[in-house]
Amino acid sequence: MKPFALFHKPRFPGELLKLNSSIKQISIIFFIYGIGWGIVAPIFPIYISTLFGNYKSAGILAAALEFFALVFGLFLGPILDKLQKKSLMSVALFLYLPFTPILFALSSIVQLMIFRVYHAAIATSLWLTGEAYVRQHSEKHKEAQSIGLFDFGTGAALVIGGFIGAAIVVSLGFNVIYAVSIFGGLAFIASIYLPDKKTRTSLTSSLQGFSFKSLKASFKHFEKNKAASHFLYFLIPYYFIAAMMPLVIPLFVASRGGSLSLACLASALYYVPMLFESFFSTTKKKHALLTLALCLGLTLFIILSVVTSVAIIFALTILLGICFAAISPILSGHVTELLDKKKIGEQTSVIFASKSLAACCGLLTAGFVADGAGLKYVFMIGAATFMILLVLQKKMHM
Repeated sequence: MKPFALFHKPRFPGELLKLNSSIKQISIIFFIYGIGWGIVAPIFPIYISTLFGNYKSAGILAAALEFFALVFGLFLGPILDKLQKKSLMSVALFLYLPFTPILFALSSIVQLMIFRVYHAAIATSLWLTGEAYVRQHSEKHKEAQSIGLFDFGTGAALVIGGFIGAAIVVSLGFNVIYAVSIFGGLAFIASIYLPDKKTRTSLTSSLQGFSFKSLKASFKHFEKNKAASHFLYFLIPYYFIAAMMPLVIPLFVASRGGSLSLACLASALYYVPMLFESFFSTTKKKHALLTLALCLGLTLFIILSVVTSVAIIFALTILLGICFAAISPILSGHVTELLDKKKIGEQTSVIFASKSLAACCGLLTAGFVADGAGLKYVFMIGAATFMILLVLQKKMHM
């Protein structure tokens, strides 16, 4: 192997095919669920901005989801290790069935904010439990590969969903949002057959384990894990900017005269590189790849802030997606290595809360900056953030 080679070429994708059945099954479930959001995600911010006539409403509602997710994540964390994760995920997926009918019945910002509480409750239960499930069932020294396969399922769904959305939105318009309920229901059926190491525990007895004292203890336990707590200084700015992209890209295409179909295509292209996250997870030189991805991302953000052609935006979107696809599994795998597996639920909840807080701030920033100055300035914020990450990553030991 040459010293400058970044990847274990002969071992990919063989490494992923050898992962245990639990990791494979949870990845399939989130793939099914993710197709619905792949169809809807590009359309939803345009639907909200059209409904209220501005970008900040889309930013506020997206940020509200992250904020309430933070609240529910902090509540769920201390009791997550006491619950059967399979059952909790199944309940969350079942509650997606009435999602779209309720959404279309709402018309005011206040009503939609209340709706976000319901959305955050089921989304947090699903994603926090799903991530904890993957970390709990991943084999030692295969953490990054397990996260990579899990993310591959999500990424493939977003790509396929985006292309499906581009094809059907022409005739269905905003009615494509029903896909959330349809694919959520299909994922619910698939989740019934998911294995779980944890035996069933009554919800009542698990809820009795929650208290603000236990919540405070979760942060204290996490703080004692110095390596993981220090790593948050890198994760927070990363998720601050990463959260903006799914919101900004379709809005940016629409602002340049692109149709709903083109907005779906742009989002699908952005997620295409996520299909190769599993490949990036096998890198030998994580620090070198991280530096390369951050430098490329910084350059792309600057270029995006000045381009006007939809065709060029599509090309740059794919390249930007490659940067995030390279960075994400490296960071997620490293976090998994740092966490105490005996407290995987509560420590995952602290990570989840940190992500949500960063995303909430990022989405609010994107909405108000886009309204006040223009969407191109959101990309300038991305460039500044990646510059900060380049400075911070020199202090990381991976």
